[in-house]
Amino acid sequence: MSGNKSRRIALAAVGLIVIALLFATLVFAVGQSSRRNEENETDIIENLKSTPGGRVLLARPGFKAELKKILRSMQGREEQSNDPEIIEFPVAETVDFSDYDFPSVDLIVIKDSRTGETVRVEDADKIDRIISFIRTISGSSPVSSRGYSGGYFYLELFSEDSEVFEIGFVDGDSGGPVFTYGVFEEANGFRYPCRYRMTGCKLEDVIGFFPAFFE
Repeated sequence: MSGNKSRRIALAAVGLIVIALLFATLVFAVGQSSRRNEENETDIIENLKSTPGGRVLLARPGFKAELKKILRSMQGREEQSNDPEIIEFPVAETVDFSDYDFPSVDLIVIKDSRTGETVRVEDADKIDRIISFIRTISGSSPVSSRGYSGGYFYLELFSEDSEVFEIGFVDGDSGGPVFTYGVFEEANGFRYPCRYRMTGCKLEDVIGFFPAFFE
């Protein structure tokens, strides 16, 4: 009886030693990764494969997922989805500003995206000229502006310090000139406007019209 008890104690002690060695192996591997940015989960797994204790850990169900969580926690990172959260908005298939009911606009801010220059237009006659130009514009076939960049002029129209209208004349493609208006979707908290195929005026008309307001 005494001999059996001694063997059980010895086996328990060996088991505790093995567990301690496995834990030490994991701590060492994770610690090495924390100290060397170039080492990642794959490197640690390869290192663990080279040790008996490491191979035991790798064979345990769910160990790799646990390792990844430990590494992210030590590096101050949280798991993030690669797919953005998309919120879609109701979008008009066509727009025509010829009959748009513009409010009493008292300020138009124009930005030339090619130079970064911005001008504030507060003169009533100039505001009327700009609104008359916008009324010549119509559009169709809207798509999201997410993933697009580049443009010419962006306009914000205000009435008593409140923005009431926004339009941008941007880079198009072989399909013709494009303008942005309204909101197509929201991705990760950022709202992307609609890109409409522009009709009613040409890109040359846009480029020729707005520079005069910067003089």
